[in-house]
Amino acid sequence: MIGTHARRKWRVVAAGLAGLVCAIAVAGCGPLPTVQVVQSSVAFEGGSCSVTVNASNVTPNTTYGIGMFTTGAPVELGTLSSDSSGSIVNGMVNYPSTTFPKHYSNLDVEVYTVDGSGQLDVGLALAPVTIEVCLPTGLAP
Repeated sequence: MIGTHARRKWRVVAAGLAGLVCAIAVAGCGPLPTVQVVQSSVAFEGGSCSVTVNASNVTPNTTYGIGMFTTGAPVELGTLSSDSSGSIVNGMVNYPSTTFPKHYSNLDVEVYTVDGSGQLDVGLALAPVTIEVCLPTGLAP
């Protein structure tokens, strides 16, 4: 009796795994989106900074929000649009800042979908910022 119950349980697990494999095969398993800050700059007159971002494996011809965060909510830097191949190459966003470029060990950049009102929505890809940048106004180190 115990053997029959164990075999039945195994069949249920196997059927569930087979269903998952079929769902993945139908939907496809493409590469995950990525993002990276590749350059930063400071305005000569002060008060603003910019970062240049590369992103890949996002939906083609779509506008995305770019945000930075340390330990709390993200600060929106601006929006960038992907090209027809689903990439953002050397996309620059300008943002207000009163700091000088510095390396922050806890700073991340993220690509977000944008909701109907133009606000950051779902985060798609994030990465640590590995170069010196200015902190956006409103973001604590």
